[in-house]
Amino acid sequence: EKYKWIWDLRRIVTDTNLTSNVVDIIAGKIQKLPLRTQEALKVASCLGSQFDIDVLTTVVASHHEMAKRKIKLSDGRMTFVSDEAMRVMKVDLLKSLQVAVKLLLLEVTHDGGGEPIYKFAHDRIRSAIYSLLPDGEERDGLHLLIGK
Repeated sequence: EKYKWIWDLRRIVTDTNLTSNVVDIIAGKIQKLPLRTQEALKVASCLGSQFDIDVLTTVVASHHEMAKRKIKLSDGRMTFVSDEAMRVMKVDLLKSLQVAVKLLLLEVTHDGGGEPIYKFAHDRIRSAIYSLLPDGEERDGLHLLIGK
């Protein structure tokens, strides 16, 4: 329970004095999470308010492979990632996302096949995480990668 915060999300959403700074507050707390969890959440924030583990795994694995090969995201090329690398990435992401679930940043349900479906607990949480992605090439490249 090393990484745990407690907040009254309903109060944050309804209190106008708090809502003006909530994105900055949450973003600051997100930056204290393990780097792998931060990375997973940043990519997930580009996918929308809800995402499944397989799509997140595909995007993160492709992003890592492109970085390893020094291919710019803006090049618009996809890379092949082996099944074994995808399996390892999925296990790693599941562990990373579990931290976010424990902190109530994400909610998790399961599809008919038992695979987890994640949803940001609130749109402001997703916005705060998305704000941590720098404008420009990285953010645009992630959107391009997701679109492919």
